[in-house]
Amino acid sequence: MPSTELNEYPLLAYKAYKHKKLAALDGILTVWEDASARFGRGQFYTFALHMRHIYFGLMALDNNDVPTAKMELIKASKIPGSLIMGSFGPNMLLAHRLLQRGEKKIVLKFLKNCRSFWHLPSRIYFARTWRSAILRGETPDFGEHLYMYMGWEKGFEPDLLSA
Repeated sequence: MPSTELNEYPLLAYKAYKHKKLAALDGILTVWEDASARFGRGQFYTFALHMRHIYFGLMALDNNDVPTAKMELIKASKIPGSLIMGSFGPNMLLAHRLLQRGEKKIVLKFLKNCRSFWHLPSRIYFARTWRSAILRGETPDFGEHLYMYMGWEKGFEPDLLSA
């Protein structure tokens, strides 16, 4: 069973990103991934790896490096399966921010790739709804998936929708 410390990494990473402490964020992501791997390369490792790519993509986008952000989004979709990721699905913040820049093709590819780890029935409901909205030229309401795996403890303030 993971320690309380392991469960704190999502919020620590979120706060480092939010306050633009990028060196600290990189360190937190590395420690989070390493700590998760010690419990086996299962569910905690998988979402730590997923979030590493989401945050690297967000950092790239903050620096107007759209090609790197797109690459990181795809890497975030090519992770091993796990119970957590299979049940709850992906974090959609980077996808949302790329859609704001008109990058719908890469977001559709991301959703398609997520089928490898995101199980039924939630995947069918959310992915189909989101895909349909994107194809209509709309930005879907990603709801809780915008901040999935970023920490839901006290101190979490979801406000990263635009850079």
